[in-house]
Amino acid sequence: RDQPTYSSSAPVSMQVSRKWSGKFRRRSAMMKKQKKWEPLSLQTYRPNDDEATKDMVKVLVRYAKGDFLHYYNSKDSQLKNERELMKWVKVVHSDLAIMKLKEMDNDDLIVNFEKKLAQNNFKFGVLNYVQGHTSENEIYGNNDSSPDFEEFLNIIGDKIELNGWEQYAGGLDTTELERDGRYSLFADLEDNEIMFHVCNYLTYDELDEQQIVRKRHIGNDVVVIIFLEGNQKFSPAFIASQFNQVFIVVKKDQMKGNQGEPLYNITVSCKDIVPNTLPLVPKMIRGSLLKNWLITKSINSQRAAVSTWTINMRTRQELLEEMARDCKIKV
Repeated sequence: RDQPTYSSSAPVSMQVSRKWSGKFRRRSAMMKKQKKWEPLSLQTYRPNDDEATKDMVKVLVRYAKGDFLHYYNSKDSQLKNERELMKWVKVVHSDLAIMKLKEMDNDDLIVNFEKKLAQNNFKFGVLNYVQGHTSENEIYGNNDSSPDFEEFLNIIGDKIELNGWEQYAGGLDTTELERDGRYSLFADLEDNEIMFHVCNYLTYDELDEQQIVRKRHIGNDVVVIIFLEGNQKFSPAFIASQFNQVFIVVKKDQMKGNQGEPLYNITVSCKDIVPNTLPLVPKMIRGSLLKNWLITKSINSQRAAVSTWTINMRTRQELLEEMARDCKIKV
């Protein structure tokens, strides 16, 4: 018998799943392995008939390993009932030896689970990689901002003065000492606050070839955005930090969109341990759409990278077990 058609799994962030939580139909919060109940959340969402993707059913699977969003075509699929759905989930997640599912009584438990895991403050690095740079030190030592780079920064965030800044600062000094520079780039999207560690804004030391102050911040960012200028290609091998996991490379296209709107080409490079995330990478994106796409992609990428760390899996397991106890199920 042929298996149902489905897309490859892609971890989704709490930002995305919280937005959809009201649309997903509750399926189960528990799975039974042998004689022991273990926590798992399985939810489905069927679009309304007037939605463009009305035939694509979303399945959200949550367990200690992470959150995984799948799609299947309801017209082509054999997933006509919950029993068939469970068979399908077992195929996709072979590490889940699911024997039985128990229905949840309270949707609020999933919402509370999401809130406890959700992180709303993020810091991302921004490097300007221009023609002629051949080393990491040259990239970090760049102080010149081209009009295209400044235009890009104006699109994704607001330039702010750090002295006296009271919102999320991403570890930057906000006192009058200005140890990390005078300015930075800040943005917010939905409930999230984002501080961009823009290399050109961070303190520059003429006597320090390695620019330790800049590397101390950007070198500890999970996601680094590279604004590429020139004909050369960026290679993650240029960056020595082991903490940087995802590089989102943005390059302005020479073509113009409607009414002269700038267009950008996007590529994403990840370490092998980081799974793919939504949203998908477009061939080209308009400037007016770039901010939301870039921030959402960066948040999802960071959460996907962090979800591979053992401590995060342990936290997820504990929160899922707490949700199970609230369901009055012994785990």
